[in-house]
Amino acid sequence: MTFMTELVVKFIHDNFKFEPFEVVADIGGSHGDLLLSVLEQYPGTRGVLFDLPGVAEQAEQAVRSSPLADRIEVVGGSFFEEVPGADAYLMRHIIHDWSDEECVQILASIRKSIGPNGRVVVIDYVLADVPQPTQGQATDIGMMVWATGRERRRSELESLFARARFRVTRFCENPMGHSVVEGMLL
Repeated sequence: MTFMTELVVKFIHDNFKFEPFEVVADIGGSHGDLLLSVLEQYPGTRGVLFDLPGVAEQAEQAVRSSPLADRIEVVGGSFFEEVPGADAYLMRHIIHDWSDEECVQILASIRKSIGPNGRVVVIDYVLADVPQPTQGQATDIGMMVWATGRERRRSELESLFARARFRVTRFCENPMGHSVVEGMLL
């Protein structure tokens, strides 16, 4: 996942501004590479790295050795049950792992913890309406084989957001890879 993060970080920081968020939670954030890159860009922001308890335990050492350690809290748990409070929730390579029903459950869990002006930020491949030979299309096939999820079109992501009572407010399309889809409460 670290390698995949490196591939998308430049696009994300060039095309999506993570402000004015005080606390950014990286949901399913693994070892925190994306969160650390956000905190480097935004010195006034604090972060929460949230993943399964075993992953959070492994990430703790890497995060503590970072010069940004005093701005990060590492929390273990299940995003199907509850997530920590934040103004922005990042999910890179999370939504595509799960079925529509499971995605709505994850988004509903975030909805319980998000503030009135908070944002959900999904970073994933977004498929074209007409299938094209892209990395996203290839990953879509893999997700259907390896997990219950799949890559989705923009309209399908908008539908998931709406089912969890969010609306898409920004869409930063990356034709060469992972796009950024931001939503906020309806």
